[in-house]
Amino acid sequence: FPEQRTLLVTHSNQALNQLFEKIMALDIDERHLLRLGHGEEELQTEKDFSRYGRVNFILALRLELLKEVERLQSSLDVSGDVSYTCETAGHFFLYQVLGRWEQYCSKIRQL
Repeated sequence: FPEQRTLLVTHSNQALNQLFEKIMALDIDERHLLRLGHGEEELQTEKDFSRYGRVNFILALRLELLKEVERLQSSLDVSGDVSYTCETAGHFFLYQVLGRWEQYCSKIRQL
């Protein structure tokens, strides 16, 4: 249910933290979790689920993914700075990777 959202409202920060810790234990991808309000610092975790913590998490993930794009670029021997931004990585995918992938799939179908 990718379009669904859940909002938890509790009578205290402690109750919210207890529910939040139980949700974290369900192995839900942390990029989908956000803890707003006071008391976030009392969570029993080293991860930052505040608004700024989530932004920093996504920015760090972005850098990791751009490194993977750089690695793919190197393996395909493509010149240029395609791993500089998400936009250039998207163009790299569209003009370098997708065509090669479609060509590969076509050859597989012929077998």
